Amino acid sequence: MAAYNEETTLRRCVERVLSAPLPGGLIREIILVDDGSTDSTWEIAQELALQTVSIEAHPWQQLSGRHLDILRLLSEGRSLAEIASALGISYKTVANTCTTLKDRLAVARTADLVRVAIEMRLLQGG
Repeated sequence: MAAYNEETTLRRCVERVLSAPLPGGLIREIILVDDGSTDSTWEIAQELALQTVSIEAHPWQQLSGRHLDILRLLSEGRSLAEIASALGISYKTVANTCTTLKDRLAVARTADLVRVAIEMRLLQGG
């Protein structure tokens, strides 16, 4: 859609995009391209974006220090018993924490937790 400094047109367009039904699992994305125009279309679009944006924290950002410690030790190849010993907690606590981590990070296996830890660069020197 081309917009030429028309606040009402932009507002109407954003309202229509946001109100259109989406199939499950899909998200909306509106991409703006600044063509170098000197009108105020860009400022209006930015204002609209700030009014309609919803920010969700990534699951990684909701992990405690203990969660991160366990992920790091898993990624180093440590067993649950070794992690428990290193952190001074019970094996059961480590196992339960791994289950919680799998749920929070939406993964099924311990190997997936290791992959996530690597992606998060939790390995020492990584």
